[in-house]
Amino acid sequence: TGYCCYLRTNSNLESRLHLGVDSRHYRLASSPLFQTPRGYGEDVSYSMRITLEGSQISCSVSDSAGQLAQVSATDSTYLSGGAAVLARSGKSQHHFGSIAITPAIGSTMR
Repeated sequence: TGYCCYLRTNSNLESRLHLGVDSRHYRLASSPLFQTPRGYGEDVSYSMRITLEGSQISCSVSDSAGQLAQVSATDSTYLSGGAAVLARSGKSQHHFGSIAITPAIGSTMR
């Protein structure tokens, strides 16, 4: 359970970004379809970022040229907790270059 920022590939060149809560993937927000002209593959990198500040949640995805999509919502179901990364099974392999968790200034992580 918790918040989920996920990238749904509609095709090799088109995707949508979703922001959800709990394992039912209840959608708080969804982006319009956006183009991924470089497609998906081992030599193509994307950055995904989720930011939680109080009840404000935002999620974005970028490539080397800049931001491709962003979604935002307000929800206060969870005001503390941990973080996790999930790669769903599919036809392509998933590679993670790095994962960073940075607490806000003055906050503590448990």
